[in-house]
Amino acid sequence: MDDFNLAMQNADLFEAQGKGLTYTWWNNQKDSPTSKKIDHAFINQPWAQVFPNSYADFLAPLQSDHAACLFQMPSINREVRKSFKFFTHVVAHNDYHASVRQAWNPQEIQGTCQFKLVRSLRLLKPVIRGLNKQHFSGITTRVKAQADKVISVQRNILSNPDAQTVREEH
Repeated sequence: MDDFNLAMQNADLFEAQGKGLTYTWWNNQKDSPTSKKIDHAFINQPWAQVFPNSYADFLAPLQSDHAACLFQMPSINREVRKSFKFFTHVVAHNDYHASVRQAWNPQEIQGTCQFKLVRSLRLLKPVIRGLNKQHFSGITTRVKAQADKVISVQRNILSNPDAQTVREEH
């Protein structure tokens, strides 16, 4: 340990601020479980100056006996690209086929068949996203609101049952 501490001092490394789990390892024993902090994240002074509010976030170990460490740097603004997800409910919309026909023009694109396909899909993506956003956005919020309403009606039925509330629930 003395050699390790000396090496850390020579390298000008020190432990980063940690958040999340207190302990980062456990022995996986049911009868006499033991937890310890054996995982650490180290930084140097230049790092601390560039990222003053960064910290090591020790996450749940999931299938491992060690906690994963994710370095968080809140001062960095990153653009998060959302992956494209095709929702089949868009196909049922009346404007779907016309929108796809209008956006899908591989014959006007120069290049190999594979390039034409990829380019056509890229041109189609904003059209389908637009249809979904215009006609189906906020569906999760609307579903949650309806679920909350059903829960409220069901509570009313269980606390003060009457025919009107039962009809409303159905």
